[in-house]
Amino acid sequence: CVPFGDRGYRFRRSGRRTAAIAEGAPGARIIGDRRAAIAAAIAEARAEDIVCIAGKGHEQGQIVGCGEEMRVIPFDDVAVAREEAA
Repeated sequence: CVPFGDRGYRFRRSGRRTAAIAEGAPGARIIGDRRAAIAAAIAEARAEDIVCIAGKGHEQGQIVGCGEEMRVIPFDDVAVAREEAA
């Protein structure tokens, strides 16, 4: 199982990007909420598995919207992963 979430909502066409990724990753499960996707990956991992959280790990926010509607929502992949793994 490969759960993945959208890395952000900065672009209006992010659904197309997610669909393209899903098409290239048979068996993947799309989880629209990034926190929920990280939680699912950690919860479903076995002792010998490696959980890779890719995309925005160095940033501490998710960019939502574009142009004048753009804002940053605080979000830290590392903090979320630690919370979910505890």
